[in-house]
Amino acid sequence: MKGRALVAVLALGLGGKATADPENTAGKPRESFLLKTIRDKLNIDAVRKEFTYAILPEEELKLDIYYPRGPVPPDGYPLIVWFHGGGWILGSKRQDVFVRHFPLYGYAIASIEYRLAQKEPFPAQVRDARLATRWLWKNARALEIDPGKIVLAGQSAGAHLALLTAYSQGERVKEWGPTVPQGTIKGVAALYPPTDLLRLVPPGARDNPIHPVAILLGDKVDNRIALAREASPISHVEAGLPPTLLFHGSEDPIVPLEQSIALDRRLKVHGVREKLLVTEAGHAFTLYPERVPDILRFFETIPALKGAATAEP
Repeated sequence: MKGRALVAVLALGLGGKATADPENTAGKPRESFLLKTIRDKLNIDAVRKEFTYAILPEEELKLDIYYPRGPVPPDGYPLIVWFHGGGWILGSKRQDVFVRHFPLYGYAIASIEYRLAQKEPFPAQVRDARLATRWLWKNARALEIDPGKIVLAGQSAGAHLALLTAYSQGERVKEWGPTVPQGTIKGVAALYPPTDLLRLVPPGARDNPIHPVAILLGDKVDNRIALAREASPISHVEAGLPPTLLFHGSEDPIVPLEQSIALDRRLKVHGVREKLLVTEAGHAFTLYPERVPDILRFFETIPALKGAATAEP
């Protein structure tokens, strides 16, 4: 429970400006004593490197890659591309306590910064997600990544983006910008994801302009019905999608469990390999490291990822 208390303390501070890691010392301040204490306590050990994956007229889009320590595998590290949560309006790539556990098992993990909806509405977020994934795939060898072992994952709003990115690979939705060739993404793990935006917003709230889904879509949901459907992962289900893990809390008050159940049913109908894990928890339960093995065990069932973990989850 002491570890959980430390994680909770850190979670409360995620909305503030992140401090620099000790790995990035070129003219930057060292990370705070609190962050270092938490990471040491939770046995988190990884090397963080920051990269720019796109340059837009108004800003640069960046990502962090957390590498395992030790020798690089002959073909490079397997890679998890991670999208943070925050209702599409909060959060950053430096929400890193959970993701920093994966390098202990031999995976590199890339945490993606994407434009938030109050600055640029949908589909900017999925364009950024697809663009980042493509950049990682194209530069995999230089980044010491195995391009044949790329999977996606995310929590909450980030899980929504992970699903859309995985399900739209191969230019299936061209207006969403560049993506990777069909078959590049080997699997996706979605933690408490919004999957059907119209069902997520009750009819009585569809005229609310400050509902997170309305902010994502750029207008009241009543005025964006068609876009809400397009932005829903459940609308993009068809045969041949990558294996999908859905992991949800039975008591989630923000994204109801039914969101994962509905997508799971649709995947079954189309013959997509899926797994639905339900835990007695609310929202954001992946703050805690004991959830990491559930994700890694699923990835181990994917033929391309079999044996990718260097330690038993």
